[in-house]
Amino acid sequence: MLRTILNGLAGSMLFAFSVFAAASADAADKVSMRLPWIYNVQAAAYIMAFEKGFYRDAGLEVEIRPGGVQINPNQLVATGQDTFGSNDTPNLIIGRGQGMPLVAVAACWQRHPGGVYALEKSGIREPKDMIGKTLAYDVGGPWTLVQAMLAKTGVPIDKIKLINATGNEILMNGTVDVRTGFVINGPVAIELAGMKTTSIRAADYGVPASAEVVFTTEKVVKEQPDLVRRFVAATIKGYEYAYDKPDETLKVVIAGNPQLKDDQQRQQLARQKELIFTERAAKEGLCSFGASDIEETYSILKTFGGLTTNIDVATMFTTGFLPRK
Repeated sequence: MLRTILNGLAGSMLFAFSVFAAASADAADKVSMRLPWIYNVQAAAYIMAFEKGFYRDAGLEVEIRPGGVQINPNQLVATGQDTFGSNDTPNLIIGRGQGMPLVAVAACWQRHPGGVYALEKSGIREPKDMIGKTLAYDVGGPWTLVQAMLAKTGVPIDKIKLINATGNEILMNGTVDVRTGFVINGPVAIELAGMKTTSIRAADYGVPASAEVVFTTEKVVKEQPDLVRRFVAATIKGYEYAYDKPDETLKVVIAGNPQLKDDQQRQQLARQKELIFTERAAKEGLCSFGASDIEETYSILKTFGGLTTNIDVATMFTTGFLPRK
């Protein structure tokens, strides 16, 4: 049985999960999982791992805590307020650069959703189509990845008119031709308003980065390796179940946050699937990753993201907790 606790924070509707006590509850390890965003289908795997008892069966009593604009998963995990967190590799690398002892243990969205999107009528289908167009960018992860994509595809950035601005409205009203962002939720919102879109993912042009990367601290990895292994294995089961049973997943997610819209969440869940169930996942397993993934993202941040701190990338990840195919 799933119980949600409604919390108010910064005017947002945020949710946390707690586990009902069972006969064996005293033996369960209590941990928390901090999401990078609010309670919605982005967190479907964790939610269904909880709902279907995968965490409980792994001897874990898990509290799933929402994120938001004013919530920093890196900081909360680094300071021990949360056991696990989820973020993308660019943000985790930045966290390490700030001295946080964060360690990535699973990279579940093997393809990053960062890129650009436009109205279909713009004719923008690939990077070169942005030449001579107006691009709205928002400083952050997607913009860094887009810059790398333009460089890889030989598109001169000085041939694109750049505006630092946010929001779908400027795209929908024609103020700009294309904008940076995550190409799963942004385009869905526009299409539900009756306008067709096109999207370009940086990942499709050889720009490596992962999202929904599960991480913890060096201390937890060293002192509680079995706990980490059990959490990762149960989370992977959550991924398998959530996307195998989308209707059930949507029902559970929306029951936990009634403000969500079924159409929007359904489309977002469908678009997320191809970021997770990749060719690599089929060969190496869900949530798999390697040293080169982190190293290449680090190089991109040094070149395009303004990262000046030198980081020993080998210290910020381990693949030892991933189930073997």
